[in-house]
Amino acid sequence: HAKIIAIEPIAKMCKIAMKNNVKNPNVSFRNLALSNSGGEAEINITANFFSSSLHPFNDVEMGLQPKTQQEKYKVIGKQKVSTSTLDHETADLSEILLIKIDTQGSEMNILKSGIETLKKTNLLLIEMNNHSLYNNGCQYYEVDEFLRENNFKLIDIIVTYRPMGVAQEYDAIYERIS
Repeated sequence: HAKIIAIEPIAKMCKIAMKNNVKNPNVSFRNLALSNSGGEAEINITANFFSSSLHPFNDVEMGLQPKTQQEKYKVIGKQKVSTSTLDHETADLSEILLIKIDTQGSEMNILKSGIETLKKTNLLLIEMNNHSLYNNGCQYYEVDEFLRENNFKLIDIIVTYRPMGVAQEYDAIYERIS
């Protein structure tokens, strides 16, 4: 019976998600990108859609990726998107069980604009980067330090991308401790 808010910036993907959840009244969708401010931005849409980002790719780092990944990361289009902050989008909620953030390098911008939201959040599942694939993207140690400073502790890690034996991306689960 929990309320689920899904935020998806790519219009095509948002429509697909809405169609797949039409029979679930507990899920609401917002076609926008979370950022450090409200307004408008341009998202780079990649061939696999999952690697799409408000940040452009770092060409040097991209050249180090396996060819199969480079094809998935290829930018196939750009789209203007409305932006909002985490605090704004959750202002009407008194308690949040779980937030999942997977925003391809924008995680710190979102977290910094969500201090009040974090105070009422129990668990956070967040993608962490151990690479510089996105220009001006954040690194895992920045996110970890910020979350620890805001009363969260790391409770688990799930590696999601390990080319050539090196963990480059992983999901980290944090729990609020106070």
